[in-house]
Parts: sequence; structure tokens; C-alpha cells
Amino acid sequence: MTVSMQGFNKQVATFQRAAKSDGTGYTADVGALVKLSANGTVTDCANGDNFIGVCVGVDGDHCAVQLCGYVRVRLASTGAPTALGYGYLAADGSGCVKELSTGREVLVLEIDGEEGALLL
Repeated sequence: MTVSMQGFNKQVATFQRAAKSDGTGYTADVGALVKLSANGTVTDCANGDNFIGVCVGVDGDHCAVQLCGYVRVRLASTGAPTALGYGYLAADGSGCVKELSTGREVLVLEIDGEEGALLL
């Protein structure tokens, strides 16, 4: 038997994607840490933003956002979580997760170089 968290408590909801400010498309691509920008609408997180989840799929101007469960994320090159267990995490503005003294408290399950696994 092997250890696996895949699929544990996974909850995904559909949101509208915010338009990019330059009008060239939409924010919230797959893998992006997202936050609410309006009712039913998400956008990419800026540095220090609390994220509601990770975009796991897109279809035109809509996206699927994983709000709970096991998810792999990119870790910031500076300020990344260094310890397993519960920690306060936020976005770093480039699609990565960093550790802060406040933010969203999540369970850090794995730290593997530039990636980590979280339980949202």
C-alpha cells in the first residue's frame, strides 16, 4: 500500500473569470491561485492576497476552482513554507504560495523543492 491524498475532500465550484485589464482575454488560468473579485467572479491573486483556491480547469469565460482538499502548488522562491503542518499561507503574486504570519491557515503535507502539497 502507498500513501495517497489524491481526491481527499476535493470540492470544486464553477466561477466566472475576470477579464484582463488590457482586454486580451481572461485571468484565472489553470494552476492560478485565485480570489473573489466580484459576485461569482474570480481573478488572479496579487502579492499577499489570501486565496480562495486553485483554478483546476477553464472553459471560455468560466473556470473550475478547487476550494477544498488535496492540491499541489508551486512554492515561492522566497518565503516558501519550510515546515510541515498548519501554517498561514498567501499568494506571492506570481502564482506561487508563500508563508506569512497571517493569511489562510492550511495543512502543508509535502514540501518538495519548488512544489508542495496542501490540504485546503
